[in-house]
Amino acid sequence: MNRYVAILVLLVALVTGCAQPVPQVVTPEPEKVAEQEIGYGDITGDQLVSMIGDDTVLIVDVRTAEEYAQGHLEGAINIPVDKFQTSFDDLDLSKDQPLALYCRTGNRSSLAYLVLENQGYDKVYHAPGVSQYDYPLVK
Repeated sequence: MNRYVAILVLLVALVTGCAQPVPQVVTPEPEKVAEQEIGYGDITGDQLVSMIGDDTVLIVDVRTAEEYAQGHLEGAINIPVDKFQTSFDDLDLSKDQPLALYCRTGNRSSLAYLVLENQGYDKVYHAPGVSQYDYPLVK
């Protein structure tokens, strides 16, 4: 009898635990991304593309000079991550300057993001790498 009660309790727990609704993730349409306010931190490739031509955001490609020469986002500057600390300091930017970082896979731009965050920059975007999103690259 105790075994049947235990099985019944287990079944009730499973049924009620699994009956919770699954949250729906809504992905905005690409043409509406530019109209939305974008929070700092991780952003989508669409959001980075919407920043091209926006003079208020400095887009920084942290790949090597060779990778940058093969194709980069229009208007992006190149500061390779291995020279990031010194080269970035030379720009003498305000700590509230909006910055958007990208690389090939997101690893190097993540490192640069952490460097900037530790230096007190609070308006930094981190985008997917060029191997993760089909960016409109220029040479």
